[in-house]
Amino acid sequence: MDKIVQDKITMIISDYNTNLEFSDSHNIYEFIEKKVVKKNIVVIDNIKIDFYELSVLDVINKFLTKYNVRGKKFVDKVLKLSTLPVDYLNKDPFLLKESEKFKLLLALVLALNPKVIIIKNISCFLDNKSRDEVMFTLKKLKREYDKTIVIVDNDIDYFYTVSDNVLVIDNSEVIISGKKNLLFDNYSLLKRKKIPIPVHIEFIKYVKDNTDADMLIRDDVKDIMKDIYRSL
Repeated sequence: MDKIVQDKITMIISDYNTNLEFSDSHNIYEFIEKKVVKKNIVVIDNIKIDFYELSVLDVINKFLTKYNVRGKKFVDKVLKLSTLPVDYLNKDPFLLKESEKFKLLLALVLALNPKVIIIKNISCFLDNKSRDEVMFTLKKLKREYDKTIVIVDNDIDYFYTVSDNVLVIDNSEVIISGKKNLLFDNYSLLKRKKIPIPVHIEFIKYVKDNTDADMLIRDDVKDIMKDIYRSL
């Protein structure tokens, strides 16, 4: 039951008190590793990139050398994966926007070709435009590169829309695991356990409880409003 589904985006949601320590694992990363079949994992939070190099090209080369990946073809691959224009190679990396840094980081990680990517606490560094760009990038990773992505972040409202599955933890125990619609089906349990609930789920629950609207569990608020309008 409590597994990470391959080639999907899984969002981990925990109660406010848990420190994400587990009885049979030292931390969340070991826990995730035990839940996936292929254990080629990269944790974005642990990857260190020196953005104080003179150029983006220097940043790329230093990273590739560190991980014993060399050659112009890998530089070209990183640039293509990042979707950044070629003239970015000569830019001062310190001046990159946070979304551009994240794209570059993801591209470098992809050059290592991990099967599983764990992304931790990135939302606090992104503005609204950057969030949209990152969301597009995450969907592309899953769709085009068959990557299993695990998101550990406090901003569940943002990541709910991009996730396929959820894994809910209470007191270091998995209480819900599966497709994200399970959050709605287990609304009372989440409330009782004081687990954060995405605004989408709260809104749909309110509408269902207070109107005759025939609604589906939607990701987009616009689709929710359309369902309400059709029921009027």
